[in-house]
Amino acid sequence: MLIDIILLLLLLILLPLFREPSAPATSQNSPDSDLKEPAQERPVIVRRALDVAWKQGHRTYPALIESVREQTGIGCSRRTVSDWKKLRGLVGDSQQREVV
Repeated sequence: MLIDIILLLLLLILLPLFREPSAPATSQNSPDSDLKEPAQERPVIVRRALDVAWKQGHRTYPALIESVREQTGIGCSRRTVSDWKKLRGLVGDSQQREVV
């Protein structure tokens, strides 16, 4: 009987150590951390934000990154901007070419 009680107490103590967290940890960088988008949607959201930033006249990497940060709550990398420019055919172009 005493062994059963000890085992039960051990189980109650150790059980929380093996539980999976009920909700994933969210980033504190986002002002709307409750409204996080799934990871696979983030590239699409960033490309749209970069399109908007370009149409607003932002041409430098820092300006584009800051515009993404203002629109989404989280900035993006220079590499993301570079990949976006290649995708849109804007490589080496900091002039007024329109994004289609």
